[in-house]
Amino acid sequence: MLRGLVIALLIANLVFWAWKQPSIAQALGLPQPQDREPERLLRQIRPDTIRLVPLPPAETASSAAAASAPASAVAASATPENAPFDGQACLEAGPLSPAQIPPATKALQQAGVAPGGWAEIRRDIPGRWAIAMGRFETREQLQRKLSELQRLQLKTTEATGELAPGLILGEFSSSQAAQERLGQLKDRGVRTARVVSLAEGRVEVRLRADQLSPTALSKLRATAAADAALRWRACEE
Repeated sequence: MLRGLVIALLIANLVFWAWKQPSIAQALGLPQPQDREPERLLRQIRPDTIRLVPLPPAETASSAAAASAPASAVAASATPENAPFDGQACLEAGPLSPAQIPPATKALQQAGVAPGGWAEIRRDIPGRWAIAMGRFETREQLQRKLSELQRLQLKTTEATGELAPGLILGEFSSSQAAQERLGQLKDRGVRTARVVSLAEGRVEVRLRADQLSPTALSKLRATAAADAALRWRACEE
């Protein structure tokens, strides 16, 4: 039985091979495979109306795509100058010297900021005074004076800058406090110390403008680029 099955499969393979060979299939009278399918052609609807249209050039296609883009895509590609303003832009300049305040306020006005659209922020910076001894002519003199003050159990630090070589017996935020401390030191035997000014008190001024429009932002930044002394930057919280 198995032998018969093998012989039948062999004969079937030979017949299939012969059917695929046109010359053999024609000699044996076997039907030949068709490369076309006329039944599909019969199912076509009005094939005579089909036309081949060439593709448009790349530039034309790009222009057509841009024209058909939705309005939301166009709005998303708008420049920052035309974008909706959220009212949170803030710039400030300073600390400013008294001579820089008029040019800064003029720049705000020229940028279109209305009066009252900016704030002038002032902060008092206290001066600094010190009780100093020196300048000494040599390091040996400084060391002898330092030893005397240590015997009096007084804390000192070495002076720097124009006061060197010298000694500092304390720093104070007001001249009155420094003078009072100097009187106490004299009562303890300190004779050659004096009060010196390290830094004068001053008023620090900053100009701050909130809720600037994009146009005002652009003009103020252009002003900062033209005048290196007047710097507008993002506001500090």
